[in-house]
Amino acid sequence: MSTSPPQPGSAPTATLVRNRSKHVRGAVIYGSCLVAIAVVIAVLCVAAATGVIGERSGPLWLSGLFFSAMLGWPGVHLVRLARKRMRSFIRVDGEGLALHNSRGGRGIIAWADLEAVAVQWSPADEREPSVTSLELCPRGEIDRDAPDLWFLVRDEEPLRPDLQRLRYQISAAKGEFTDTLVAAARQHAPTDLWLGEFERAPGYVGSADHEGHRRRTEQVQAESRSA
Repeated sequence: MSTSPPQPGSAPTATLVRNRSKHVRGAVIYGSCLVAIAVVIAVLCVAAATGVIGERSGPLWLSGLFFSAMLGWPGVHLVRLARKRMRSFIRVDGEGLALHNSRGGRGIIAWADLEAVAVQWSPADEREPSVTSLELCPRGEIDRDAPDLWFLVRDEEPLRPDLQRLRYQISAAKGEFTDTLVAAARQHAPTDLWLGEFERAPGYVGSADHEGHRRRTEQVQAESRSA
């Protein structure tokens, strides 16, 4: 299913798109609860070990502390990952997209370097939620291992015969940050890049080539050391 191209906006200003999805917020809440439970267990174990509550306990308090650590560490890790995602954002303006990550890195996708921009989406079914993705099709060859963009590269069938297989894909469940991202792309992208909006079957969203990226970067590093 295709829609008509978006109308160009007047005097566009940059749009900041942040990941404030329910999954990220839920990860913060869940991780914080794990940490809180772990702290309570640790305090009770120390109090039992020192005789503050009841009689001085035996070595069972060590098991309690171990269980506390088993709960607390995953909770801390989960909160840290979620907060990193919340600190990252995408800046969309008349020049293109700039992806800012929590480490201070920035990946640039310029409109001038693209051949087409499209939106794909899938309806929900019993296994998958409804998903929306912004598809950014490059004009020429791209570096599939670029430090701040490689995780967006997908090797899939072209959206149009004259387009190449490799393209950038930014996706999430419908109703999350992709709605804002798509609206920003409609506002800021040149009209002649707009390819349309297409419905796909559930599960169409691809995944980053983690294994290939690791293999290729290790090969490049090995070649640079031997040079």
